[in-house]
Amino acid sequence: MDSFRLLKIYYKYTDYILNDPRCIIAFYCIDQEFCIYNCPSILVYRKQRYDNVTSGLEIRYYVLFTCTSYKFRGQGYGSKLLDEFQKRIREECAADIENHIDVKIILSSIEESVLFYEAYGFRWTRENIKAHPLLMRYENYEEGKEYFIMELVIKNE
Repeated sequence: MDSFRLLKIYYKYTDYILNDPRCIIAFYCIDQEFCIYNCPSILVYRKQRYDNVTSGLEIRYYVLFTCTSYKFRGQGYGSKLLDEFQKRIREECAADIENHIDVKIILSSIEESVLFYEAYGFRWTRENIKAHPLLMRYENYEEGKEYFIMELVIKNE
């Protein structure tokens, strides 16, 4: 059990995210009817238009919470959820992408998940979390803690 660390997600964090009406919940369910026990993966995000002084308008989808139940890990459910999430973003922002407006998915990852996100196509930006005020609004910022800010640029297929 020494090599196995359990990630604790504090109720205040999840409560704050789930009670914010601007946050959207996406999930992958393996049944026709929703049942939390057959919902392998969940993702909570928030869309934000960001006017970057140097590069112009960007549309950012901040992933605030994502997880896959332990019993479903390694079976592709997290990837399926991200695939559908990307598909939705492409449909929602088709005109913006055509007009060369940057559309990005941004998240703060725990160290154990960085390789998963990199394999999926995200890149580690090495940016400080302070560069993303929306993430800091939800996360409990700790001085000296290393934050892994990951980014995936959405492009036309």
